[in-house]
Amino acid sequence: VLRLFAAPGYRRMELSAETSEGLRRAGTELTPDICTSIAHLGASLVLEEKDPARVKPEQARDVDPLLFKQALAALSALLAEAARLDVAEGEFRATLGDVGIVGEAAAGVAGVYAENKRALRKVLGRTSFALDRVVDIRWRLDYAVSSRRIGKVNAPMYVVSLDVVDGEGKMQEITFTARLEQLQELASKVKDAAKQVDRVLAAE
Repeated sequence: VLRLFAAPGYRRMELSAETSEGLRRAGTELTPDICTSIAHLGASLVLEEKDPARVKPEQARDVDPLLFKQALAALSALLAEAARLDVAEGEFRATLGDVGIVGEAAAGVAGVYAENKRALRKVLGRTSFALDRVVDIRWRLDYAVSSRRIGKVNAPMYVVSLDVVDGEGKMQEITFTARLEQLQELASKVKDAAKQVDRVLAAE
């Protein structure tokens, strides 16, 4: 997962490795015009203005189908995530450079974002469940001597801090303490949930 800071409020965009690779390929293997046209198409798909079954623009007719599909998915994800977090246009342009889209291609994609940002936010606000999202995690190991509830402890305790973004893009920090076995149980449950998601996606 590639985490990129987004203004205002130091909110973060999270881009999967697959999305990051798609953006890199779009920036390095496509001409600026084709990259921009695919970004326009991605915005239209998020805005539900185009039929997904009939999407390939004329400029991209000679592009490898797999590259086209990967670039379209990646640019659509980037535009949607940036709009959802209300990323400023300058910060969006910097993000493009971080993922390998520069020069005329960056100018074109940034123009697509500026042109469609308001409409994208409106659509995403209408379709989003506005669930809180964990965007970062930090931890440290302390040694607890005693506890108000159970008296003497004399055991290592982990202090875990989660950065959580709510449905409106506001950041809050949630901190809790846990013993090693509690963290192991939590990690096991998260892994089980991830496996279940993989099974569902594989079945589609």
